[in-house]
Amino acid sequence: AEWLVGHNSLTMGTTTTWVSIFVAVLCVLYVERELVLEEVRDTVLDPFLSPVLRALPGHPLQSEAIHAEWPRDVSTSQKRPRDATAATKQASQATSCGRCGENEEELAAFVDLTTESQSEGEPSVTITLRPNGASGGGRVVRLSPSSFPSLPFFLAVVSDLIDIPLAHAKGSMPAIRAVDDQGREITKYEDLREGSCVFLLPVNVDFQWPFIELGHVIQLDPELIDTPTEKPIELESLSDSPRVFLIRNFFSEAEADQLIADAMALTDEGYAFQDSKVMDDAGKQRMDLKRTSRNAFVENTEVAKRLRQRSFALLRKEYSRFAADGLQVLHYEQRQAYIGHHDYFFENVSPTWNWEPATGGSNRFATVFLYFSDVEAGGQTVFLEAEMPPNRTHQAKPDDWDEIFKDGTWEKTLSDQCYQKLAVYPKRLNAVLFYSQKPDSSMDTRSLHGGCPVVHGTKWAANLWVWNKVRFLHFPAHLTYQQVLERMETDDGTQSYYTQVTIQVHNRCPKAIEAVWEGQVILTVPSQKTLPLLSYETHEFLFRTRDRHRRKVGELRVSEANGYEQEITLCGDQPARVQTRRAQRV
Repeated sequence: AEWLVGHNSLTMGTTTTWVSIFVAVLCVLYVERELVLEEVRDTVLDPFLSPVLRALPGHPLQSEAIHAEWPRDVSTSQKRPRDATAATKQASQATSCGRCGENEEELAAFVDLTTESQSEGEPSVTITLRPNGASGGGRVVRLSPSSFPSLPFFLAVVSDLIDIPLAHAKGSMPAIRAVDDQGREITKYEDLREGSCVFLLPVNVDFQWPFIELGHVIQLDPELIDTPTEKPIELESLSDSPRVFLIRNFFSEAEADQLIADAMALTDEGYAFQDSKVMDDAGKQRMDLKRTSRNAFVENTEVAKRLRQRSFALLRKEYSRFAADGLQVLHYEQRQAYIGHHDYFFENVSPTWNWEPATGGSNRFATVFLYFSDVEAGGQTVFLEAEMPPNRTHQAKPDDWDEIFKDGTWEKTLSDQCYQKLAVYPKRLNAVLFYSQKPDSSMDTRSLHGGCPVVHGTKWAANLWVWNKVRFLHFPAHLTYQQVLERMETDDGTQSYYTQVTIQVHNRCPKAIEAVWEGQVILTVPSQKTLPLLSYETHEFLFRTRDRHRRKVGELRVSEANGYEQEITLCGDQPARVQTRRAQRV
């Protein structure tokens, strides 16, 4: 197809078009000839097709990239191309994705895509092809520059060599991206490194670090991620399913202390420390007796920005402020915990949103969890669907553990699991990465996890939820998923995808009033004062007195039709109503 389009054959008249179609059929027959009976292939197909196709000027088959010794089916291929053993030994060096190409399965699957007619001294490289996040298997391939003339050509050829899965799709998918074992994008032949693994990604799939084996450690290339300490950032494999990694050297002492200080300094009631909430089935925030920590959200400080950007670099994703929730700082005291839960969302939160990443939708992709303090006892992050690996042991339960957690309580049940299942114990300056999605973009139900009760001490931590695409809650609820994508396509990177409105709240009441959004106090305005309230299209607010009576004094549904700067007066001579201050957007 690339050759035909390149020669404009399909626009040169009916006769040429039919000839082009005939040639294309010949190409298919030639490439797929192992599906033909051996007798027919050897006596008819090869003797006829090979010289005909190779005689065509500029045709790809003139290079030997697709040649007679390309095994189409590893299970039935008995041929081993020239220098296969030597090439495989070259590929067996230890890499960040494990030792590639050294077992019998991969040796049998060796494919030589270099050309017999390549010029003397032309370089070649041997790599192992694997689907996204795969820890083993794959196919060993040797290439030369002439067998990688362009990225589309390379992807088209290698997509046919291994199975590339995508959730909800039947059969293998074509690759649209190639990523090496350091998460670098492969765009040209020079990007390939001898002995490395190359992961092939189909549409709607984000790169995932491979597990390889328990205890496997990869050091991240400092050219691809900001390193806050003198040591390289390391990922240690803890679990394949769910996929969990221990992270070392991801942030510094100074960054940990500063982020806690930034969180403690917050005064806006929508972001400052308060009792942690959960999201209910309708997508609303509410209190839950089984989440007892306190949290704050740090958005715009220098440390918060650095940690968000570093988290995206860790995941090898392009940074977008719309593809992550706020950086959440957490504080746990004794007995405080969070029951087992998934970080991703289910369809009932919003039926108009596409929650399936594999079909182009958006959901939480991965969680980066940072530990800012040591904890004397308890406070683990526990993965309730995974067992503790044999190379790791649980800490001993404190002697007074049974006195602190009474039988029959949810804290006791969770704490029992915390000393049985896979658990990461809090250690200052460590972090943990776990994925909410599988490498094929399906949601991972085994990512169920919880925050274990603190037995002795205090736990300080932070986490960032990163989405595979734009996050849901950044947009007005009345927009559909497709409308959000359309707004994204027209965004130049400097504007929001939604309309921001500033409301000046004039409190003429004798008491302080609260602005409440989805059950959460967003702003408190003292009596006889005016404060600005930042909001967005379709948000609804209830205004009430800040006392034990919680008397309603007004309400507001934000609409851009009233302008981008508005004001509302509460307890004035007239009923509370919105007035337009300025109709043009600033």
